[in-house]
Amino acid sequence: MFVILCDAGGFDLYIMYKRDNDIIKIIKRDLLSIIDKTEYSDLEAGVNEFDRRFQNNKLKEIPLIIDLKNIFDSDLSKSIFNQLDIQQANERGELFFNEYLDFHGLNNTEETPFEPKKEKPKYKLPEINFD
Repeated sequence: MFVILCDAGGFDLYIMYKRDNDIIKIIKRDLLSIIDKTEYSDLEAGVNEFDRRFQNNKLKEIPLIIDLKNIFDSDLSKSIFNQLDIQQANERGELFFNEYLDFHGLNNTEETPFEPKKEKPKYKLPEINFD
């Protein structure tokens, strides 16, 4: 069973061992029967289904990046801030909206303090008594 798990995991075994393919096929079918809770009467069908599901799941190799100067695309015309209008930026939240305003230079507006309007004088009209 260890050999089957190593094959499914993509590990290479560097030990000398005798591989009995008939026993490996029976164990694969039995493992799949336990997982699926079904009986596979045909040995080859069970082995093929096991191999289809669990074999060749090797990890993808991540390429090594050597050119660290050109790794990032620094073209600001492709920035997310250029792809959204001000309404869409506002819908994404306060933090994003403030960054959007900073990017477009709209956050540096001068604030003028609120000056209350002067009250208009009230005129006292003569009172008329209708009694």
